[in-house]
Amino acid sequence: FVKAWCCIFATFLSLRTLMVILKKMSKTIIVVYGRANEGKTSTLRLFYELLGGNLKNKNSDIYEPIIFLEKLIGFISESDPGDETLKKFIKRVIELIEKKCEYLILTSRTKGKVVKFIDKIANEHDYNVVWTSTTFSPNLNHNLINQIDSEHLKKILIELITNEKI
Repeated sequence: FVKAWCCIFATFLSLRTLMVILKKMSKTIIVVYGRANEGKTSTLRLFYELLGGNLKNKNSDIYEPIIFLEKLIGFISESDPGDETLKKFIKRVIELIEKKCEYLILTSRTKGKVVKFIDKIANEHDYNVVWTSTTFSPNLNHNLINQIDSEHLKKILIELITNEKI
């Protein structure tokens, strides 16, 4: 009897651990990072529209969540350095987490306070982080490159969502 009980308890712990791991896998932050003026925000705007988001102003930053493949996806396209911007960025990320966004799509420079904050908030709220950069060319059509990058982001997101059920 004791041996059977121990096996059941061990199985329960294994299932519980597996469920925690699976739950953690389903929450992901995708960060589009790069240097200044390399298409991060432009790519995120195109990606937002590609997923069905509606931009009121083509030049505005994005702070709105949308539903895509039955998941709440939060977007923040503004993350330039500066204390005031950082405070707004932190506040908006926390708001999206409180809204229960399973995926956050953010922009970031390659180093600095925003990068550190993203790593910190991901650990505190059990999000995985995927860092991806934009493609940059000083000579080629920026709109075309940004469109290609936005389609790449959609593929990443679809793979993450569809593979979380495995």
